[in-house]
Amino acid sequence: MRDITPLVAPRSIAVIGASANPAKSGGVLFDNLVKGNFRGPLYPINRTATQIMGKTAYPTLADVPEKVDLVYIVLPQQHVEDAVKQCVAAGARAACIITAGFRKRVKKAAAPRSVCARLPAHPDCFSPAPTRSAWSTPRSA
Repeated sequence: MRDITPLVAPRSIAVIGASANPAKSGGVLFDNLVKGNFRGPLYPINRTATQIMGKTAYPTLADVPEKVDLVYIVLPQQHVEDAVKQCVAAGARAACIITAGFRKRVKKAAAPRSVCARLPAHPDCFSPAPTRSAWSTPRSA
C-alpha cells in the first residue's frame, strides 16, 4: 500500500501558481495556507514575484532549497503538464492539480487521464485525480 502521508499530512508545501492577488485561485490557496498556520515550510512558486505574502518566492520548483512533500498546481490547463514535469524532476512526493479547461479541450486533445498518463512519473510520487476510479497513481518510471 502506498504511503499517502505527503498528501494528507505534508511536512512542506509548494504552490505553483501562487499569487499575491487574493482574487486569483493561487492567491486564495496560498493565503489560506499562510493564515491557516501550516507549521512546515511554504514555498510560493511564481516566475515573476520575489516575495508573496511574506514568503520568498521561487521561479520554479527546482529553485526551492529542499524536496517538497506536497505541491499544489494552480495554473491554467495549458501549463499543467509542464508543472507536473517540474514536480517529478524535483522529487516532489505528492501533487494536487487545481485547474479548469480540460473538458473543453477534449475534442482538440487528450482527456485529463490521457494527459496524466503520458507524463513521466516517479515511483514515489502520488497524485489523486478526479477520474472514474477514485485515485490515480502514476506508472513506475
